[in-house]
Amino acid sequence: MPMPPSSQTKKANAERNASIRLDYGAGMTQEALALKYGMSRGHIQTIVSGYSGRQRRDPAEVLALFDEGMSRKQVAERLGMSYNNLSMFIKRHGLTVPLSPRGFERASTTDPETISIYTPLTCEYPWMTPQNSGRKSTAPGGYGSIDRAGYRVVCWKGKAISEHRAVWIYHNGSIPDGMEVHHVDSNRLNNNLDNLALLSRTAHKRLHTTAL
Repeated sequence: MPMPPSSQTKKANAERNASIRLDYGAGMTQEALALKYGMSRGHIQTIVSGYSGRQRRDPAEVLALFDEGMSRKQVAERLGMSYNNLSMFIKRHGLTVPLSPRGFERASTTDPETISIYTPLTCEYPWMTPQNSGRKSTAPGGYGSIDRAGYRVVCWKGKAISEHRAVWIYHNGSIPDGMEVHHVDSNRLNNNLDNLALLSRTAHKRLHTTAL
């Protein structure tokens, strides 16, 4: 007796899901699986979530990828993990990894995730004074701090603010809604006014997506 259509569909889905898990266990990334099976990454992630067929990750393997100069996003893609899962893995194993590829060792005009080398400001600003800069700051230049994305955060008018935004506001006034301050040379630690440009949020996102 032939199987009813609903049973056939369930069987086909089960076979497909099993195939997906096998491919995932063999090392395919979720992005590659989504393309191969014509599904969304979210659907793929649901299917492989909790799958134990893949070999447990060795913390040394993860650190080795960071040593190659990869960003967290690139490491996550190489390992077939989501960015959040990678972050939890790093925290769970107590790993010390750079905030971005190679820390402050190099500047980049193509990878906006790179923490670029420090470029001194050519102008003195209020947040650079001893009472605002933080006498114990270990950030390049000796003031403020560097956030997880690689931007310098300073204290101005009693509030924390990204320095590139503070520089723009100091010279040009408030930033209109829907607009963002872009680093022309992609160096997030070059906050000189001539390196900053105001772009729409959409154009800014598109620019960085193209750079990646």
